[in-house]
Amino acid sequence: MEKIKKGTVYVFPKGGEVYYVRTPDELKDLYAADQATGNTLNSAGESLIHNRQGSIRFVEPTTVMIVGLTRAEWHSWYNKPVGLVRAVVTSGPNIGRQVSVTKKVLLGTQNL
Repeated sequence: MEKIKKGTVYVFPKGGEVYYVRTPDELKDLYAADQATGNTLNSAGESLIHNRQGSIRFVEPTTVMIVGLTRAEWHSWYNKPVGLVRAVVTSGPNIGRQVSVTKKVLLGTQNL
């Protein structure tokens, strides 16, 4: 079994998914878009609340580099996934974005 180490670069195929934490500005933009479209209530008639935790599904093959094996940020009301590691996107449209990914997903992808 391959061991995951800092500095290792992994290639995610098109459709691969990673997690990230939305910035306060990104959350403001989500709420502004809701206001502009009049979409401010959920199906129960309560105000929409956006989760700080987001995910990115890659639209092209993308590389990520592992930068830490512990302390991955998780700001969701759902449980933190097991084996979450910190990474940074090193190619594609999300280059430079700090993300987190599970070790299970990494072991299923190709590393460089």
